Amino acid sequence: MRRAILIGMLVMAFATVMFSCAAYFTNTWLFYSISMLGRLGQGVADSLICICLPSVICIVFKKKADLYYGYWEMANGIGLTLGPVISSLVVGFAGYSGTFFFFGALITIIGVITVYT
Repeated sequence: MRRAILIGMLVMAFATVMFSCAAYFTNTWLFYSISMLGRLGQGVADSLICICLPSVICIVFKKKADLYYGYWEMANGIGLTLGPVISSLVVGFAGYSGTFFFFGALITIIGVITVYT
């Protein structure tokens, strides 16, 4: 289970960095193709993570699984709410491709720390 979550986090980071690489292509068709592949990778990685985490919650927190599942859903909601605000601030500082490099590195660091602690 831990390996699947780590793979999901690493695929998510790689797919996020693909968006940065797409910015360097001048061909419009190539830009959209790389972007779509990156989004496909993010979707696959997200589905892998979202399938494994409820199982981990139920295994680790047997008596209070519903409480911790609620915490996980609350964290998802906060992330979906604050994500656009935070990324718009990062775009102001780092630009389009720098934003995706930043979040790709952040996903990798947080994913590795989360899986191995």
